[in-house]
Amino acid sequence: MSNINNQEVAMNDKTFSEFSCTAIKEIGDEAAASCSGGAPFSHMFSKSYTGGRNPDVILYRETGMNSELNNKTFNSPIGDGHWDFEGNNFNDVASSAVVVRGTWEFFADKDYQGYLGTLTPGIYPDLAQAGIPHDQVSSIKRVH
Repeated sequence: MSNINNQEVAMNDKTFSEFSCTAIKEIGDEAAASCSGGAPFSHMFSKSYTGGRNPDVILYRETGMNSELNNKTFNSPIGDGHWDFEGNNFNDVASSAVVVRGTWEFFADKDYQGYLGTLTPGIYPDLAQAGIPHDQVSSIKRVH
């Protein structure tokens, strides 16, 4: 029996202590995707993604993530990182995105000014369909 929301629920015939488990190991995103039937991240985007193996978000210049060699990747702890694109050849060019983890806010101006929208983990082949206009992103910030 297990207690869920203060109600007893029969999960199966054995309790956890009856299994011969000595530890539980946390697995990474790619292993979890493989175990749950999904493809590992690196295989899903092998044609269009050219950065490191574990980004938090990838922005692309073209819709449909079709800008091979013209993408930008970001990793950031919550509330950290200053992702202003002015002066780094990626200002006002994003048209599609993949958010691997975290919740990200997108802004039209540097220093997180001119809020455009928020994206959560998912594939966004057209930012405009997610409410973020093409070629207007100047800064992003991870908020969760």
